[in-house]
Amino acid sequence: MLPGDPGAVQCGGRHVGQDGTPGRHPFARGGAYAGRGVFTRAGGERLAGDDEQYARLEAWTEQHFPEVRISHRWAAQDNSSTDTVPLVGRLPTGGENVYVATGFAGWGMTGGVMAGALLASLVRGTPQRWAGLYDPGRFGSAVQSAPTFLKAQWDTGKHFVKDRLDTFADGTMGPVRDLRPGEGTVVRAGGKPCAVHRDDQGELHAVSAVCTHLGCVLAFNNAERTWECPCHGSRFGVDGEVVQGPALRPLERQDPGEL
Repeated sequence: MLPGDPGAVQCGGRHVGQDGTPGRHPFARGGAYAGRGVFTRAGGERLAGDDEQYARLEAWTEQHFPEVRISHRWAAQDNSSTDTVPLVGRLPTGGENVYVATGFAGWGMTGGVMAGALLASLVRGTPQRWAGLYDPGRFGSAVQSAPTFLKAQWDTGKHFVKDRLDTFADGTMGPVRDLRPGEGTVVRAGGKPCAVHRDDQGELHAVSAVCTHLGCVLAFNNAERTWECPCHGSRFGVDGEVVQGPALRPLERQDPGEL
């Protein structure tokens, strides 16, 4: 975000706050770059297929810094464990020599240093005293986070059914004919969900809307122009190629002329 006047935004440094929602840590950062004032407002979380967080960030910025001109927006894909503690150590089902380090929830620089030290100690056979805290197979964590885990599974099942029903009639984001450049919708084609995107030149691109991981129906991310799975977070380009797992296979391409 760039203010027109380099001195318009007085927000030097980085300021981390709490917006009242657990797990969401917004921050504002201001400074100078190439002789211009630069201001970044970030924070909150969005699930795959949810674009509302961008609207919330823009509304907050316009309210507190009306002189700022919004020039860019982006998102990062962060993985979190159900108990918020990273998973670092020997993979329970991966065999004796398979290790994992994940679930840093956006704090990968700090977590990566910790994980490097921890994994090195495990490989040497001299584990750190605190290794159990991050053990991917920790039992207490699984019990404590069971409600969160069960809710996630419920949401997955809900998406699996509801999103299919939404593809009937005019589609999830309206009919194909009403798509503006940069938008996408899921409609029915040949009795199956079909993901359709209109590019900046007005050309249509169509692929299967069924995630190749476990079969959930995808949703379109207007900001990054990707198809995303609301169940497990897989992401695909508008051409169907895998951008991020757990899906491994691309989406089947469809003929937009048959829609």
